[in-house]
Amino acid sequence: MRATIEQLNKTIHRVAISLLLIAPFMVGQEIEEVVVSGSFIPDEKRDTSEISAILDSSEIERTGDDNIAVALTRLTGLSLVRGKYVYVRGLGERYSAATLNGSNLPSPEPLKRVVPLDLFPTQIINSD
Repeated sequence: MRATIEQLNKTIHRVAISLLLIAPFMVGQEIEEVVVSGSFIPDEKRDTSEISAILDSSEIERTGDDNIAVALTRLTGLSLVRGKYVYVRGLGERYSAATLNGSNLPSPEPLKRVVPLDLFPTQIINSD
């Protein structure tokens, strides 16, 4: 909340400075109406009841990662094992599970529970 208020204050100061720069050219003219509009950008981290780290498609696009496994290693607490398995806080595959749109992903390897996330290109991620 504090960061939002600080950003709003910075925006207000920018508008005020812009008006001061324009004011000398508008001598003798009255401004009838000033319209200020903004947009709300939701924060997914605040809206969830559990501890979470969120990586959206814009961040993935900015970093240029080619698969989901590599992209997820940018989140705190996740590590990449053998180039394809993502473990949380060093816990092994026994405690790992992957879902896609709320559905559990099965492992293509019959003796492993963990899903190799290098199979999924980053282009399948959408932030909608």
